[in-house]
Amino acid sequence: MISDKKSVQYIISFLKQKEISDVVLCPGSRNAPFILSFSEDYHFQITSYFDEKVAAFMALGIAKSKQKPVVLVCTSGSAVLNFAPAIVEAYYQNVPLWILTADRPKGWEGKGENQTIQQFEIYKNYIQLSLEMEESLTYEEAQHVLKLVAQNPSNGPIHINFPFSEPLYDMEKEVSYTFDFEKITKRPVPYTNIPSDAKIAIYVSELLPDKSLNTVLENLSQRNDVILFSEINSNCYASSNFTRIDSLLHSEIPTEFLPNVLITIGGTMLSKRARNFFKKMPQLTHIDIASYSRAWDNLSNSFFFILSNNIAESIGNLLINKDSCINKEFKSFWGNREKTSQNAIKSYIESISYSEYKICNQIIQHAPKNSAIFWGNSSAIRYANWSLWKDREDLVHITNRGTSGIEGVLATAIGWKKANPAEHLICVLGDVSALYEVNAFLAMNEISQLTVILLNNYGGKIFDNIHPQFSEKAWQAIATPHQHTFETIARLSNATYYAFNTWNQAEFEEIITNSTKTLIEFQFHKNTHLDWKEIMEK
Repeated sequence: MISDKKSVQYIISFLKQKEISDVVLCPGSRNAPFILSFSEDYHFQITSYFDEKVAAFMALGIAKSKQKPVVLVCTSGSAVLNFAPAIVEAYYQNVPLWILTADRPKGWEGKGENQTIQQFEIYKNYIQLSLEMEESLTYEEAQHVLKLVAQNPSNGPIHINFPFSEPLYDMEKEVSYTFDFEKITKRPVPYTNIPSDAKIAIYVSELLPDKSLNTVLENLSQRNDVILFSEINSNCYASSNFTRIDSLLHSEIPTEFLPNVLITIGGTMLSKRARNFFKKMPQLTHIDIASYSRAWDNLSNSFFFILSNNIAESIGNLLINKDSCINKEFKSFWGNREKTSQNAIKSYIESISYSEYKICNQIIQHAPKNSAIFWGNSSAIRYANWSLWKDREDLVHITNRGTSGIEGVLATAIGWKKANPAEHLICVLGDVSALYEVNAFLAMNEISQLTVILLNNYGGKIFDNIHPQFSEKAWQAIATPHQHTFETIARLSNATYYAFNTWNQAEFEEIITNSTKTLIEFQFHKNTHLDWKEIMEK
């Protein structure tokens, strides 16, 4: 059975034709035609959750993992706006969310009707396509609308608004439609010439694991004219990559060792120091490669963008010329700095008994083999990026760095886990991030395994490091100090709860391998977070 709304029949036929099966539904009344129709069709794998904000981030996690569209459905009114944070994150990560919003009939806006707002193009600044399908549109009209979806060149979010009139619950025998779409012609990839005497820096940020790309980067990292910077969420484990980025750039670099070509791939740079470093080099040529259009032209006056669906092939073609660097000191200079920094930070980690940074290193060191770690934003991802993460090539590191917000990380991790039920998943959060996500802890009941590790320093104490000049009154407002612990929240998710205020390796190693739901809280009552400068400059 299927809804008698023609627009619903068309979109469901289209989704099945495109072999899209993951659907995240939020309960409601106006979206009943969707709920009833999806629920009756065994083609679709349905997740239902009441909180639209959490549900949208869960859909983001599924889509990130599978790299194919996930359908996200809600009722009308304020529910539509609760999708917005995840949609913005999907937009800046180029993750394919297809949002279907039920609406009141056209013309009801602003007339005192319940849950009726201006929904068409409501996400227009953070969406690839904004479309609308009236409930009684013809097949030809549906063909025109859905052609725009099928031929959209980007993977980013798409919004289709569906005005529905009552009755909402009428069903009929299932009907099916087939739509015809022209194949998209593959676009030629433009390239630019790199001088034969160039000194090249490749900077890799947020990416999911890509074996073909890692092979290309491994080969390029051996060249004398190339230095390869890799951040933790790049999942790039080339043998000659440089990971101690903030440390390498903390002091002046002699002019002869500065790169004059920068190639960026992946998401936004974690390191603010790196961004500022490149911005101070006016003669730098910046080449950015991505699978979606973007204009990251703020690092250099000389900018060239390459739009490509095959990053490995494009970077290989861009650097197809042989290594012609005569001066071997360019590469060795950076290699010596990396080695010195690695040795210094190893000694530092051994010298400290208990701190946020120490724990992040220990999480990486003791995570079960082939685990995935979803890092929260703010302090957690920075500590992870400064860690010795390169020592564990079997781990996958995931982040939400599209807008780098502290909300939605746990919910996205839950979605990732739903797409990878056999994978051992760890999610690391700060305490303020966790307080944002109480409903996401409740959503953990949707999955059977997840280890959540909380770094609780009782407030947003990242501001002690980035804004130490705040007055006590201002600090109270911005750092939001609290006295909460998370045992009660663990009960919401039926997770086993553990609390530590010292480092106990034997007990931690046993707990982190649990195949059930676990919440591990590390509590920091002293100033164990005031070590940023020391870590960054080792």
